[in-house]
Amino acid sequence: MSYDLTQLGWKSFQDLACAILAEVLKRPVQTFLGSNDGGRDGAFLGTWIGEGGATAKSTIQCKFISKPGATLGLAALHDELPKAAKLAAQGLAEDYVIVTNAGVSGEADSQICQVFQGVGVKTCRVLGSSWIIQQLTENAKLRMLVPRVYGIGDLSHIITGHGYKQAKAILDSMGSDLSCFVPTEAYRQALRALHQHGFVILLGDPASGKSTIAAILALGALDDACLGALKINAPDQISLWHPGEKQFLWVDDAFGPNQFDAARMSRWNAELGALRAAVEGGARIVFTSRNYIWEAARPHLKTSAFPPLRESQVVVNVHALTEDERAQMLYNHVRRAQPQKIRRRLKPLLAGVAANKAFIPETARRLGDPLFTAKLVFTEERFTRLVEHPVEFLTEVIEQLDDASRAAVALIFLNSQSGVPSPITASPALDMVTRLMGVQPADVARALQHLNDSLTRLTHQEDGPRWVFRHPTVTDAFA
Repeated sequence: MSYDLTQLGWKSFQDLACAILAEVLKRPVQTFLGSNDGGRDGAFLGTWIGEGGATAKSTIQCKFISKPGATLGLAALHDELPKAAKLAAQGLAEDYVIVTNAGVSGEADSQICQVFQGVGVKTCRVLGSSWIIQQLTENAKLRMLVPRVYGIGDLSHIITGHGYKQAKAILDSMGSDLSCFVPTEAYRQALRALHQHGFVILLGDPASGKSTIAAILALGALDDACLGALKINAPDQISLWHPGEKQFLWVDDAFGPNQFDAARMSRWNAELGALRAAVEGGARIVFTSRNYIWEAARPHLKTSAFPPLRESQVVVNVHALTEDERAQMLYNHVRRAQPQKIRRRLKPLLAGVAANKAFIPETARRLGDPLFTAKLVFTEERFTRLVEHPVEFLTEVIEQLDDASRAAVALIFLNSQSGVPSPITASPALDMVTRLMGVQPADVARALQHLNDSLTRLTHQEDGPRWVFRHPTVTDAFA
């Protein structure tokens, strides 16, 4: 099993390193801001027993190298030596752990440890890419804590059988989302709730990232021995669960897509017994819902039939993001696709975007997409409106599209329930769109491809590939 750790970026690698050390060494890890870390990327919280039974304090230093196949030598750590000496004098480097995504030879390991111990560090350890990959290969929980690793390794090594096909389909449907995903506190809460209770409800506004978290939880469940992942659209489909099998069931917009659906709520109450049996039988179940729909649905739920619904721990508000999380989302998306010239123009405005509490993950994705920023005015006022009125901004983007691209959006809009087959086929909807927009079917097909992962997305379903909207808010904007 191999992972290309250079694809993670320095911040995600630091998160991965701290998660591995906390899990493997069984000690809580504290991380510090990159601009004021005092020479420490992380530290073990509290005290631990060192050699001779004395308590000791630790420093973790992460060294990320973006060049694939690179090896770590002493020269790359030259700037860290005076910091390490200062930390040792303060009693903060009894144990000094260097974690790197690069390879480390036995000779380099010996030389690095000898030099660092020479400046006052009591015990120095160097953990390279081989050690990290071994931990990832052996521990599904680690992969779930930093789910971006699912996109940089060969899934067939860790997920087998039908689950592998489903995991690959989930990855394909996520497109670039996984490569930019930031493991937020909301995600970690959802992961804990799913492990402890077998059930979690993800709440949030439109475009707040509920479905992305649900998809990543599904990947983690398949990795953690679930036999299959099912996306359920109606309460009566709970019968698709096979008693005695450990499955993952994902119910999007459980209580209605746009408003509270009383009829659907009544049917869920009738199925709560089956839901309880599924969880007790080993199934893991995720509901997603918009905040206001959940508030309308909650008084009608028969919680006595399904006790987890009484637990506050299973309700996670994915909209509650810290400013650091918002900033990291912006960084990941802008760095992924925007050319350097645009990145330079965006940089002075991004701190204000991250500080705005109206920010949603979809905001970061749009600022990272050249299609959305092509005709955007780069001013503080315009960026504030973009964050606080996202559908209005999306409407402007659609208005600025060429005829073929607008026709492609219209075709999906007319087939919003099922999606548009790929390659596109003759249909009344296609005839209407080409006639009204004055374009040819071939132009529409090319536009669908051009808009892929911006406004459209090609998903692989049981009856073949289909074009759908990249996000449900495109439907709202086009309407």
